[in-house]
Amino acid sequence: MKKSLKIIFLLATVLALCSWGEKAVELLDSRKLIDLEKAIDVSLPGGAAIFEDEGNDSDTEQDGSQNSSSKILVVTVHGEQITYNQKSVSGAEELAKKVSMDLKDGVKISLVDDYAEAHVYRDVLKALKSIRSEHDFALSFE
Repeated sequence: MKKSLKIIFLLATVLALCSWGEKAVELLDSRKLIDLEKAIDVSLPGGAAIFEDEGNDSDTEQDGSQNSSSKILVVTVHGEQITYNQKSVSGAEELAKKVSMDLKDGVKISLVDDYAEAHVYRDVLKALKSIRSEHDFALSFE
């Protein structure tokens, strides 16, 4: 008898502790937990701001009114995909060839890490540093 009472008491206790009845989650007031519009305004997607400046560079090439020293070449690494001035590149070696062909005096290269895979980013960085030893250019990171 004592054993069965202990089992019943233990079962009732377990059911009470495990919240036998479900209760819905209730918020204290109707305010938003997060203001999504403000969060989107504050966030900066990888490389989007740089591509806006790139349009200005194409205008300076056409007009010829400004010096070519303001030209910015953008290299973006997203995952395992490498893009060079918004055009896909197959690997770090091909990127090195294209960059070395486009290098002129005063050119700046911006390397953008857009959720890049670490090994791909390191390969691209190594390729840009090897080109940097041969040519003179400014390298910035974002």
